[in-house]
Amino acid sequence: MNNNKQIDPVALFDEANDLQAAGHNKKALEILYDLYEHYTDVIEPSNLLMFIGVCHYNLVENDKAYEIFLKAKDSLEEIEGNEFDFLHICFHLGNLEYLSCEFEKAIQTFSQVEHLLSYYEDKGYYDCIQIFYRNRGRCYVYLYKYLLASKDLKMACQLLDKVDFGDDTERIRNESIAYMDLLRSEIFRNEISNAKEYFAKVDVSVLTDFNLEDYYFLLMKYHFMADNYVECRKAYLALEKIGLPKEHIYYIYYSLGMMDLKAEDYKSAKKYLELTIEDPDIPENDKKRIQGYLDHIRRSIN
Repeated sequence: MNNNKQIDPVALFDEANDLQAAGHNKKALEILYDLYEHYTDVIEPSNLLMFIGVCHYNLVENDKAYEIFLKAKDSLEEIEGNEFDFLHICFHLGNLEYLSCEFEKAIQTFSQVEHLLSYYEDKGYYDCIQIFYRNRGRCYVYLYKYLLASKDLKMACQLLDKVDFGDDTERIRNESIAYMDLLRSEIFRNEISNAKEYFAKVDVSVLTDFNLEDYYFLLMKYHFMADNYVECRKAYLALEKIGLPKEHIYYIYYSLGMMDLKAEDYKSAKKYLELTIEDPDIPENDKKRIQGYLDHIRRSIN
């Protein structure tokens, strides 16, 4: 391409951007890499790297995308005139760090550019702002920082109305997942005052089995915390049909056992609490406490 004296690098750059926007990321990459190799005297290198990174990101070539975005960030200072590009690069870096489960790193990257989000707002990029708060909020959840998580995830929910999801099905799906995220954070910090309102925002018909598993577990946990035995049991039965999530087995059996214990259904309580202490990952203090409940049940039965 560089052998043609009539080539207009700026026009080619615009063509690559159009290709990327239309989903033709591989074709866009061919042009962008050639421009980066031969025309960095005409087009800002960091700008080329940013769009190369976006193409790799869209192709789910995450390792390559991360490498390119880091290179772009290193070549670009956060100075007047560069704010949007710096924000966009860090936005993608943060998302990739989140996807790689580098939660502390992702929070640091996101937080570095939070003060620049107005540049997204100016361009109407509300989808990016919503994803920013959603993914940083999820990072806080994974780090058990539920208060900070709730703050971000509430913001993500508030932004839903400003995002164009293309069609109603996609809008409903995204809204349902956003409120699931918020429910997880709120319930795990023992705040259930708004849970009923948030559950009403979730349409179970658009959830995958994985999301449904999470939904019914959260519903069960919510009803357990609200001392609603009947609804807690219903949520458990729905969860059982999908498959009990291994990471929550301890809490599920514990909740059922404690509900049965309160109802003085000692036989059922004994069954579930014995299943609870069979979990090899149960903390020793919890194991001793549950063993105390089991001793009480045995005395009551006898």
